[in-house]
Amino acid sequence: MKPTKCLAIKGLILFAFFCSTIAATAQNNWRNNYFHVDFFSNGVAVASKGNKYALVNEKGEEMIPLKYDEIKRIGQTAYFRVKQQFKYGLFDSKGKEILRVDCDDLKPFKDNYFIVKRYGRYGVVSLSGYSYIAADYEYIEEPSDGLVLAKKSGKYGYLDVSGKVIFPFIYEKAASFKNGKANVTINGKRFVIQKDFF
Repeated sequence: MKPTKCLAIKGLILFAFFCSTIAATAQNNWRNNYFHVDFFSNGVAVASKGNKYALVNEKGEEMIPLKYDEIKRIGQTAYFRVKQQFKYGLFDSKGKEILRVDCDDLKPFKDNYFIVKRYGRYGVVSLSGYSYIAADYEYIEEPSDGLVLAKKSGKYGYLDVSGKVIFPFIYEKAASFKNGKANVTINGKRFVIQKDFF
């Protein structure tokens, strides 16, 4: 082989090696684009730069873009609550929007449900985004003994987890059910109601 061809081949090999090294270095240095990258779980991590947050995969690709004021993982799930300009929303780890970022509040509780507040009203949604209890209530608590304490038109009542009214909205004061009983007040008089009454 002629020396000039040999040099050309060596030059091409060195150039290819140089390019692949730069590409590998660039791929591994994506973390430098962020001030902080949290621990990875299920292939994603929360990253921050300035006062903004993103959700990134292990290649540095943004699953949720760097534009939110806050991103928090919901427990051990693959779902994330985001905050932007005092509004909340919900995304999965692939960046799919489950709940629009228009909620005044979004509070998780057990069994993958959320108490959601929209336009000053409360309801209950699931991680799939399905509304189990429409956001029509002035106040709502987590289910207890299978019933949800809620407030509507200034009075308290109880719903089941599907949103069906079990005890009407007639109580001035009320507490969540515990062991099948709850304390309520009507016309200033306090008494106890039982689940098996209805």
